[in-house]
Amino acid sequence: MRLSPSPAAQFQATKTRAMLGVQLFFQAALSILALISGLVWHQVGTYLPQLDRIPELHLTRRQPAFIPRAPIAAQPAANNEATDDEIAARLTARAARSVEV
Repeated sequence: MRLSPSPAAQFQATKTRAMLGVQLFFQAALSILALISGLVWHQVGTYLPQLDRIPELHLTRRQPAFIPRAPIAAQPAANNEATDDEIAARLTARAARSVEV
């Protein structure tokens, strides 16, 4: 005579497997949702830093996102300091003279 579990034991085993399957599915779905939410949160903070809601994390070596800014108005140099344009013109002229020689 072959021994087998009773119908009640089979039902309980099936119910237990179903409950574990549902828990595993929801845990996986919640983990994926949390991962996607975290990535979106980080990307929004990276490309919109004016929100100022996440700290700067330098986990990878990549350049920061390009954020267009309004041009800075040129101000006259105080105490006879050369402006950036004047310095660039001098360096260009010096490089041109060194090529001619």
